[in-house]
Amino acid sequence: MPIQQKTSAFLNRRMRFWDPLGGRQEFSLQTFLNVIQSPAFLLFGGLTLVLFFATDPSSNRPYVPLWASAAIWPMAYVIYMTLYLICLSGVSILTGYAKRLRVPTPMIGFVVLLPTVYISEVYILDWMSGGTYPPSLQGKYLFYFLSVQVSEAVFYKYIFPSMDNLESAEDLVDSGASTEPSRYLIIGGERIPLRSIHLIEAREHHVHVTLSDSRRRLRARLRDIVAQTTSEDGVQTHRSWWVARHAAKELCEEDGRPVLRLTDNAHIPVARTRIGEVKDWVDQHLYKNRVAPTAAE
Repeated sequence: MPIQQKTSAFLNRRMRFWDPLGGRQEFSLQTFLNVIQSPAFLLFGGLTLVLFFATDPSSNRPYVPLWASAAIWPMAYVIYMTLYLICLSGVSILTGYAKRLRVPTPMIGFVVLLPTVYISEVYILDWMSGGTYPPSLQGKYLFYFLSVQVSEAVFYKYIFPSMDNLESAEDLVDSGASTEPSRYLIIGGERIPLRSIHLIEAREHHVHVTLSDSRRRLRARLRDIVAQTTSEDGVQTHRSWWVARHAAKELCEEDGRPVLRLTDNAHIPVARTRIGEVKDWVDQHLYKNRVAPTAAE
């Protein structure tokens, strides 16, 4: 595989996480890089640093000038984010071998925070204070860890979901011309890009989601999923089936029964009570720019 393709796969590979509140997250390294450069995140990060400076949890002010007390937090932030990105890079590599891998973000935070605190207190503050600052990792690390996890919980709950428009090219509609930001469906507590969903089948208390490169079984109700979609996204052909528009090809018949044929030639049943609705949807969204008779006519 050419180095350019390897780099693209590395950056755009979707990784799976549990955030500090137990929510499920899926995103690529490229998406995370885009998000942390966004104005919303920069504002969020800046306010967090101001809060740390105001509360002075390291108790450094008696030992360093005020400018140094303020400067230590951006320096620690750069160290933390650099190490965080290194860890995410490792997760991306591991996900290439174990696609179902899901990593708790607090575990990443724990691993990354330890060297960040050590470097900041033992080396940087020691240098800034002329050797007078007494580092105390054991007494402060738990406080730092909990503070950072609260910040990350807010980030993953409120900041990150609003950054959908910064999703990398893997999550844009792959029509060759469309550059609209990707949308997500919440299925079983997971955010799944709409463009990657081809088909959803309901079975008892679960749904089987057919994606571009995999198949997922999640605990959810089809009606709750369909409620998140519009007619532009796809159509519910049956009480147990929903088909994405980009996966549908034509309405036809199989053994005298109406079916929706997909681009992979699979046949999805169409309930007779929905035949009129499905036919109108096909005429509007599939046959808009071409004439193609259907077997249901």
